[in-house]
Amino acid sequence: MNETDVKKFFGKNLRERRTELQMTQSQLAELLGYSTKAVSKWESGSGLPSAALLPTIARVLNTDIDFLMRAQIEPVYFLGIDGGGTKTEFCLTNAQGKVIASCVLGQSNPNDIGMDACYATLKEGINAVCADIPVWQVSVFAGIAGAGTADYKHRLAKYLSTFGFSKAGCDSDAQCAIAAGLGREDGLIVLMGTGNVTFVQKDGAVSKIGGFNYLFDEGGSGYTIGRDAITFALKNEERGNVASVLYRMVLEKCGTQQVLDRLGDFYKEGKNMVARYAPLVFDAYDAGDADAARILDRNMAAIAEQIVDGAKILDQNQPKIVLFGGLTKKADVLLPMIKKHMNTDYEITVFHDTPVKGALLRAGLEEKYA
Repeated sequence: MNETDVKKFFGKNLRERRTELQMTQSQLAELLGYSTKAVSKWESGSGLPSAALLPTIARVLNTDIDFLMRAQIEPVYFLGIDGGGTKTEFCLTNAQGKVIASCVLGQSNPNDIGMDACYATLKEGINAVCADIPVWQVSVFAGIAGAGTADYKHRLAKYLSTFGFSKAGCDSDAQCAIAAGLGREDGLIVLMGTGNVTFVQKDGAVSKIGGFNYLFDEGGSGYTIGRDAITFALKNEERGNVASVLYRMVLEKCGTQQVLDRLGDFYKEGKNMVARYAPLVFDAYDAGDADAARILDRNMAAIAEQIVDGAKILDQNQPKIVLFGGLTKKADVLLPMIKKHMNTDYEITVFHDTPVKGALLRAGLEEKYA
């Protein structure tokens, strides 16, 4: 690589990194103790700073000299991040899809834990999996629950830019599920985790059914199943009907004399605490409890309604339908209930892989296999 190429690549990398940090040329010049004209000259590719100044430039821009001098454009590594209401998964692969490093940390939904805590989780995971990898060789996509709004997406994109990745993208965790379950195909992705929503992908465009958040969703999620179990227990307690298997399970988990004694905690802790009562419904169902069966059936009727509405949008005889999320671990119980509430016998599959695969595809790994 000749001197002209070195100047060109340095100027391009310097400009991109400064822009990522939302720093003006004059601001950078002031931090370096140089003139704005000098920074402009470097970025235009018509000059280079002295070798002695390079470490200072790298430090001010929170990067390294390798990044500033790189000639490589295409990323060598791909980082997928899938962040939900209970855990955040990080997976780093090479260009052939071989996993280099991975880890799982706690929740990262900014609606639940705030932006600073979300940033902290991302930083810990990124540093863990990229410890021995130059980040400027990494293309990353972060699918974070709650990050679908324009404000959160902008703030997360700005935060990711501070690491100096080759490429960086972010959106809601639903985008990981859509990419992993459908790729570019038309079809339905039904998310059944702590929350519930159905996405319809048709001709490259994505529309949503449900997903109004836990305050307004009708059913089909860990939260609504847990909520229905608690509501059932409260009503039975009020009426003196305390013989039910499900009631006894809820009371035992509450650890109080009455379920009512926990009411304040449910409001204080919110949806995640309520969702933790959902497994009790499945346990009671396995024990033959009719009340648990009615709760599950009612919730799966809401899922069936979303599928039917989504299938109408696709207008296909046999649309691709993929169930996704924690509740699918009980697909043997739930699938028959879903199908019972549909007039058409659609083929429904369950996604068994990890959703971080979708984040890797969105990071660009898919193009390597095209």
